[in-house]
Amino acid sequence: MKNLKAVGIILALCMIMGSALTALDFTQDKEDESLKALEDAKKYIYQKNWEDAVSKLEEMVEKFEKSRYLDESLYWLGYSMEKLSRELENINQQVQFKEQAVKHLNKLIKEMDHSSWINDAKVLRVEIAEELVKSGYSSYKEYINGSLGLGVLGGVEGGVEGGIGIVTEDDPETELKLVALDALMNMKDERAFSILKEVIDKNDDSKLRKKAIFIISQGHGPDVVPLLVKVAKSDPDEEVRKQAIFWLGQKNTKESLDALLKLYDSVSDAELRNALIFSFQQSGDSRAWKKIFDIARKEKDVNVRNQAVFWIGQRGTPDSLDVLIDLYSEIKEVEVKKQIIFNIAQMKSKKAVQEMIKIARKEKDPELQKQIIFWLGQSRDEAAVEYLREIINR
Repeated sequence: MKNLKAVGIILALCMIMGSALTALDFTQDKEDESLKALEDAKKYIYQKNWEDAVSKLEEMVEKFEKSRYLDESLYWLGYSMEKLSRELENINQQVQFKEQAVKHLNKLIKEMDHSSWINDAKVLRVEIAEELVKSGYSSYKEYINGSLGLGVLGGVEGGVEGGIGIVTEDDPETELKLVALDALMNMKDERAFSILKEVIDKNDDSKLRKKAIFIISQGHGPDVVPLLVKVAKSDPDEEVRKQAIFWLGQKNTKESLDALLKLYDSVSDAELRNALIFSFQQSGDSRAWKKIFDIARKEKDVNVRNQAVFWIGQRGTPDSLDVLIDLYSEIKEVEVKKQIIFNIAQMKSKKAVQEMIKIARKEKDPELQKQIIFWLGQSRDEAAVEYLREIINR
């Protein structure tokens, strides 16, 4: 009897194990099938055939709810729906597809908290939300504010203070915050400037501060230039300060140039002064060029003076050569004179060659003479050849 019971138990166990193995085989088959369905849908994404991509991905998501590839499929479904919405002429249909895209992204974000696709989904959701808000669907602003850790603000005072938090450059949330900041400014949200200023003033991540500076620099409000000047003067990161100087130069207004000219005299760092010279020459303003000429004549740092000389040579105006020749006669430092010779040589005109020959005849410094002769030898100009022959036959 005991033997019969034992046999019965063994048979039962075998049946259970057999059923489990069958279930495992079925699950693996389904996974393989779901992966193939996803790869097939991706082919349409690569072809930018958004309609078929959406159709295939919707089918995949519905059929394989338990697939380990569901999170990736939901992301690409949201992505494809957003792309398809851009191709539609009917505004209501555009909105419907964008809203459906957000719905699929929400499912991924809320239900699959260990997915590697969550951050991509959050970034895409902010981008879609921005478009929906611009279309008049203000409720979607919660995704933008929420990405910055601000919640749905009732006013500037409602959560700006400390709301952004401190992140490191490797923080996966950084990209999301950058996209959200950009979206706020693009929507001309009245709170955007305050939020961005908060980032600049209190955030330890230089990457985030650079992005905030860029976004602010695209605005035209009365507080933009003063804030950029403040950053250029006092930000702890030199690259951030240089970025502020660059964007001040891009403003190309009297106010921004006034600020840049004053800034030059208040900073001593050579890299920052070089950045300022770059902004001066980009403005094309006569006051900016006067400043560059003064720097070339009077700046104590030779490298900074050379930078000024370089941009004078690149100016490309008829009087550029005359300015360089005048500078050569005024300046005593050999390194700066070498830079002037180089710039004259790069002009590659007959007049430039003639002026170099004149300088060579008067120059007493052997090092500078060698420099001039070298560049004359590169010119292949007849006057240069004759002068070189004259030197050889002395």
